[in-house]
Amino acid sequence: ECPFGVGVAELQREHEALWAKYWAEGYVRLPDAQMQRMTDVANYHVRCDRTPWSFPVGVLPSHWQGRYFGFDEMYIHQGLVSAGHLDDARHCPDFRYLTLPDAEKRVGHYGRNGGRDGAQWMWESVEIGVTEGCPVGFWQQHYFHMCTICRTAWTQYLYSDDLAWLREKGYPVMSGCARFFSKNMIYRNPDGSVYLGKCTDLERMVPARDHA
Repeated sequence: ECPFGVGVAELQREHEALWAKYWAEGYVRLPDAQMQRMTDVANYHVRCDRTPWSFPVGVLPSHWQGRYFGFDEMYIHQGLVSAGHLDDARHCPDFRYLTLPDAEKRVGHYGRNGGRDGAQWMWESVEIGVTEGCPVGFWQQHYFHMCTICRTAWTQYLYSDDLAWLREKGYPVMSGCARFFSKNMIYRNPDGSVYLGKCTDLERMVPARDHA
């Protein structure tokens, strides 16, 4: 017997039912057996990585300590939605929506302005979304995760066709990202053309590039 008053057999039945539901939602069939096995294992792992908040890069002490990267979340989200696991995938953009007020305060004028200045999420978020979890380094000046946070929200809508969700949660996240770039990163030339200010092009590139 388990200490919580639930028998092992009951836990086993619940465990099997949840996995049966997951596999019934969608699947991929490939002609190559090894590729099929790798795809199934990857599908298994992305579900194991889903927390009540979103998808950390890793939950092990040696692998990012359970922190959430807006950039890396996109890949797990893409795997889940493309395999038909829309409810599990929605944890990712929903997490960004729940932490949107704090992302707005980060770039608002003394924490105010009601989102008019956009939103900027941490590079490595903890569960509550208000604390930067990464060690000091030039990656703290990364901005490209704002693009992938926006894309994840849009992708969720494209796969789910859930207009009510887009209106309530997805669009505010996308709008926050767009306002951040418009307010902080977009420069306008006298001829009307625009360009991005210095920012990191990709994570392994130099910290700041012109016309990234």
